Amino acid sequence: MEANKNNHEELTKVLIISDDLKTVNEIKELSDELFISLDFLSSDNIIKSGVSLESHDILIVDSELKAVNYKDFLSIYKNNFDNIYTPILILTPNDNKEFLKTIITLNVNDYILKPLNLYLLLIKLKNLILISNLSKMLIEARNDFIQKNKEKNELLGLTAHDLKNPINSISMLSKVLRDADELSQEEIKEYSSDIASTAERMLSLIKELLDFNAIEEGRIKIKPEELELNEIISEVADFYMKNAEKKDISINIELPDETVYVKTDRNAIVQILDNLISNAVKYTAQGKKVGIILKKSNNLAIVEIKDEGPGFTEEDKKKLFQKFSKLSAKPTAGEHSTGLGLSIVKKYADLIGADIKLESEAGKGSTFFITLPIVDIEN
Repeated sequence: MEANKNNHEELTKVLIISDDLKTVNEIKELSDELFISLDFLSSDNIIKSGVSLESHDILIVDSELKAVNYKDFLSIYKNNFDNIYTPILILTPNDNKEFLKTIITLNVNDYILKPLNLYLLLIKLKNLILISNLSKMLIEARNDFIQKNKEKNELLGLTAHDLKNPINSISMLSKVLRDADELSQEEIKEYSSDIASTAERMLSLIKELLDFNAIEEGRIKIKPEELELNEIISEVADFYMKNAEKKDISINIELPDETVYVKTDRNAIVQILDNLISNAVKYTAQGKKVGIILKKSNNLAIVEIKDEGPGFTEEDKKKLFQKFSKLSAKPTAGEHSTGLGLSIVKKYADLIGADIKLESEAGKGSTFFITLPIVDIEN
């Protein structure tokens, strides 16, 4: 039963609007041969539905409707944006000049004379199915272009916004160093340090944007290799120790005594850990803790990254891995956020077949779980 349902869903959906049951039954005879799903409405039902029809791939309309004028119906039908590209076939007893002028005005694709020639109808329906499929591809391509253009504009706006302040800071600090006649070595060192940290922030932003773009374009090549997960976790965590110390945050790392090996892409797992640990430090308040735990469960390696930040609301969880998503939590020390980090994490996880889950409650911190198969290097 389920298989039949799935097959039915894949059929081309055709709606016939006619008061002529004989004609409808003749068309139904072709449904199996053309793999089409047929629905039927009389003109009385059209009036009752108020022309609010379910979307179909092809529309067949009889010009001899009793309760409604087919021209009026098609005018209303075509005004619905969802129906603009739906191919239309008219059933008619004549094809005089006036009729032909009318269907051209109504943007009808084709017509066929009654009584029906089923072989001719078969050919016409095959052509309309082709038009319908091409229309779907066109709509999909258009929607994809609109979405990509929207994302491009968001990316440009995000880049301009996030680079503006750092560039202004570097410009101002550089002018101070250039124009000040008397600065102590301590002051010069302080200003230089501020310029360096601001430049690092800009580089971090640009790197994140480039990583995201590379993944989106499919330019990331996954190269699995046997890796010591203990060592990678330690390396990434060590990188954020200084940032954590500045905020009086302690990073606690718990690793098993034995080395845990996984077979995966080094860059991908580093990027996943880097983003999650960076976020944990970024969103945890001063004096709190971040925990990084590596566990073994059966043949799986599970990395837990815990923070004592604001956690995720139910609304946040709905858009957790979406690109450019701005969640309710804010960095606790004015750090920047592109809204791309978790999207990058999910994309890398999908690329290497890692499972990633979140446990969080608003106001009570969060824990991300990364799961990968363990490799037994002895075998």
